[in-house]
Amino acid sequence: MIDSKWTRQWPELFNELSDDQARAIVSAVDNSVLEGWKPAREDLELMTRSAREDLSWEEFAAQAVAAGKRVNIG
Repeated sequence: MIDSKWTRQWPELFNELSDDQARAIVSAVDNSVLEGWKPAREDLELMTRSAREDLSWEEFAAQAVAAGKRVNIG
């Protein structure tokens, strides 16, 4: 597994992901953090579940909307 703040903070979320999948998620999170996003565990859980294809499109969309309502920028 790749080493990052996120994989160290919530290693269980990255189980069963390839290094490429984990790297893509970490990169997306890191880039968004540079823009002011403060991700919660639920945000990374949604991203990793999506990468593992543990969600239907409808479940992903509903959870993404809910996550968007609690976004913490600033």
